[in-house]
Amino acid sequence: MKKISLFLLLPLAFLFLGCANEHAGHHEGEAVAVKLDNGNKWVANPETTEGIVNMQSLVDAYLGGGDTDVQALRTSLETEFSTIFEKCTMKGEAHEQLHNYLLPIKAMLKNLDENAGTAEIESIRAYLGTYKNSFMK
Repeated sequence: MKKISLFLLLPLAFLFLGCANEHAGHHEGEAVAVKLDNGNKWVANPETTEGIVNMQSLVDAYLGGGDTDVQALRTSLETEFSTIFEKCTMKGEAHEQLHNYLLPIKAMLKNLDENAGTAEIESIRAYLGTYKNSFMK
């Protein structure tokens, strides 16, 4: 009986792990362009928009203030980024499109290290500025 149970459970375990890895890959994978809602912007929950605005403010303050602590900037941006995910209430296609928008930010933050220069931070600023092209409150 134990051999039969193990024989049945092992494939189920691999199936579960495969699905979990596929789901994780969606969040870690390559960026996909954001599609509009039949030509209209997606309605975002206020907390998501607030998080993006906060990230823009952090980058603007860093670039405008002459701060050189890239790691502190990265930590602050990652905190806001995590908060966006924690407070997201969006569902369906709007939620999927938000993920498409956020994936490049995740990659930019991952690559933001002590060797990052103004160009890398300016590119984060520019990308955050595109949020309003696809989402509204």
